[in-house]
Amino acid sequence: MIGNYGTLFRQFNPLVDDRPLYTLDQGYTTWNVDPYHVAYFTQVLHMALQQRTQLVGQPTAPMVDLSRLGRILCFSTLLTTHDGITLAESNCFLDESDVPPIDTWYYLENNFLDAERPMLFCWIPKPFEPLMEAATQVEMMQSYVWLDVAAPHFYHQLLAKLPHL
Repeated sequence: MIGNYGTLFRQFNPLVDDRPLYTLDQGYTTWNVDPYHVAYFTQVLHMALQQRTQLVGQPTAPMVDLSRLGRILCFSTLLTTHDGITLAESNCFLDESDVPPIDTWYYLENNFLDAERPMLFCWIPKPFEPLMEAATQVEMMQSYVWLDVAAPHFYHQLLAKLPHL
């Protein structure tokens, strides 16, 4: 994919500490608060989920064949070098702090796979998987892992339950 994806999947930009969570002025995303505090991830995810519920309401169709539509990415929060390499490799799909776009976030877990940091779960649509793969190859902190790779049994259980939700 060619292009700059700095604003894609960042339609929601909530106020945090009386200012927008991030700035998009430079063609890429920069956080206006410290990305090393899990409280910001928790607060923003809660606000994003509330907004989605208000905008969409209840799902109208069952989720089937999830793997055909995209993948679940697990991102280890509070871990970044701020070197911009994932920003460049992902054509700004990831932000300056290596964080996936907020509109892809859906769950934060403190003890997933015994991770040292809270794990942010993100839905990455199929067309953007190559951007995430490119970023994963250059990101030296190893903060990205696909759920189907990290926990295949759990992933298959999740897929089996989705049509019944």
